Amino acid sequence: MRALVLATIVSSLVWSTRGSAEAPASLGLELEWNAGAGCPDRASAEAAIREILGPHVTTGEPASVVQVDISALDDGRWGARILTRGPYGSGDRRFEGPTCNLVADAAVLVVAMTVDPTAIAKRIQSMKEASQGAGPSSAPRPAQPRPRILAGLRAAADVGSLPGPTGGLGVVLGVQFGRWHLEGEATAWLPRLALAPPAPLRGGEIGLYSASLRACWDGVQSASRELRLGACLEGEAGVTTGQGTTGIAEPDQTSGLWVATFAGVTARQVSASGLVPWLSLDIGTPSRRPMYVIESGASRVFVFQASEVVARASLGLAWIFP
Repeated sequence: MRALVLATIVSSLVWSTRGSAEAPASLGLELEWNAGAGCPDRASAEAAIREILGPHVTTGEPASVVQVDISALDDGRWGARILTRGPYGSGDRRFEGPTCNLVADAAVLVVAMTVDPTAIAKRIQSMKEASQGAGPSSAPRPAQPRPRILAGLRAAADVGSLPGPTGGLGVVLGVQFGRWHLEGEATAWLPRLALAPPAPLRGGEIGLYSASLRACWDGVQSASRELRLGACLEGEAGVTTGQGTTGIAEPDQTSGLWVATFAGVTARQVSASGLVPWLSLDIGTPSRRPMYVIESGASRVFVFQASEVVARASLGLAWIFP
């Protein structure tokens, strides 16, 4: 970007001289200009040099002698040779370009820098400042993140919601906005067998079907910027089911409302689009946890009620749409 700005400034310095009608002023050097047919002549070159230098005061020191030779090459390109002799020594510089005008512009700039390099530096600096603008409002604004839709599956393990450790499989649909994630999920959990003491052959299967809404914020990013660690809050509601299966003369089926809240951490791969995995660890507490009992005449035998603290671990795989 910096090279492009400098190239634009140099081009502006040279081309701004075309058609100048100001009165000639002393350049402070002896210029010998030899250019091929169709190239700028000596008068145009001297006018361009004066325009680049601006108000220029010559010194009483002996003048430099500058010889510029521009000619066509065998391969169709143009070449320039600049010989300099003066009080500060001599020099020989050669370069090539695709056109005569381009090579002539470069030669004009080299000669002007020979006369007064500080004047060239000042003009380039002023033009750079003008092109960059006067304040921060001219700086480009960073790209704003836009929402992205994600859809995927989540496999989870649970301890505390059912009579024993269990697994579940859920579908996830959500939206990602920068570091924020909002996800809705529906999960079916494998039922577990609960037996009532002291008779180990009486009991049934307890199951759970849940739907949740989860909000996460990725607060920490790895040094490689490929992994983010975030905090999540989740609200869950669903239905628990109980089905008598063992040691019951007249098995019955019942259900109850399940409500729980969770908090946890999640680690996920960073991607603008495509297939990405994530891992979550959560701790929660149910506010509605139905109790299941076996009724035998006037007596009731306790079978199961979810724990007051529930722990979960899950592994998800989602497709983020571009």
